[in-house]
Amino acid sequence: MDYDTSDPFCKITLGKLSEETRVIIQDLNPVFDEIFVFPMKGLDLEKDEIQFTMFDWDLALNDFLGYTRLPLKKCDLSANDKKKSFWLRLGLREGETTANLWKYYNPFDEDQEITGEINISVWKGCRFDKQIAVAKVPKLLDAAAAEEEFNSKNVLSYVEPRFAVVMVHILEAKDIMAMDIGGLSDPYVKVKLGDIEYNTKYINDTTSPKWNETFTFLVTTPITGKLELLVYDHDYGGFDELIGGMSCELKDLVKFEGANGIREAPGATWRTLVDAAGESADSAGTAYGKMKCAAYLDMEYFEWPQGNVFSTECGELTVDVMDGEDMKENAEYMVVGKLETMWCKLKK
Repeated sequence: MDYDTSDPFCKITLGKLSEETRVIIQDLNPVFDEIFVFPMKGLDLEKDEIQFTMFDWDLALNDFLGYTRLPLKKCDLSANDKKKSFWLRLGLREGETTANLWKYYNPFDEDQEITGEINISVWKGCRFDKQIAVAKVPKLLDAAAAEEEFNSKNVLSYVEPRFAVVMVHILEAKDIMAMDIGGLSDPYVKVKLGDIEYNTKYINDTTSPKWNETFTFLVTTPITGKLELLVYDHDYGGFDELIGGMSCELKDLVKFEGANGIREAPGATWRTLVDAAGESADSAGTAYGKMKCAAYLDMEYFEWPQGNVFSTECGELTVDVMDGEDMKENAEYMVVGKLETMWCKLKK
């Protein structure tokens, strides 16, 4: 601990989940301005409480600066977006003294006085809140670890993974490299994401094919992976030849979030085909061609809000899923459907 300043950060714990703010260097009045998302599933709103522990960051062992807690029953969690703010004074845990703090934290002078307050806001949100895009994800405390240790493993999302759909629209191509005798090709597009791939239909004898086909992939947060669009020449009875392609990291795709984000899905654009080396033409200078396509993330996946609080006016849609084929062993599966702009995970 510094004698005239501190490098404070705060640990927030609710149930078995915990997360920390960033460290603010040499500041006795830190402004964190950070958002954390915790699931409400399994919480007892009458008994559970949010715990806040302030530390001074050190290279060796962090110093304890104070502790406070907020019972959930003091928060208004009856409806979404009812934000309530509190100033909470820092102190010790009930029954704790500065003399026994060495059990958990780097000890400080027993005469050191705990001072300060923290300002926090609490509200009930849903997965469509804009704040979720910037909120920190809590970590699951290891139940076998000591009470105050930071042994943890990452939880990839809150409540359940947030789903998104990768939308790919393949329209057409032009000036495709001729791969067959006669100066033409039989081109088709392989759309690939991880182990999943789809093919457009192939168009015979052309260098300007028009496919106008759409493909979708279901992904979950954190959104990672690479989308590949590969143009092949179809050969009857032989091996299809790769003409050229393009790729894009999913995190770089435009996100379509309706009223909460951009107003319209991105339009298709012309992209140049390249080879594995990133070249747009072969050694003789012949270009591979161009393709008009669109790819974006549809973030409007829909799932009933926590607690099944929804309007009965929307009615009910029943979908029977009969069976599946060629599915991977030891994997968990789900079925999703889309009605207009909203995605919904079907109940088991």
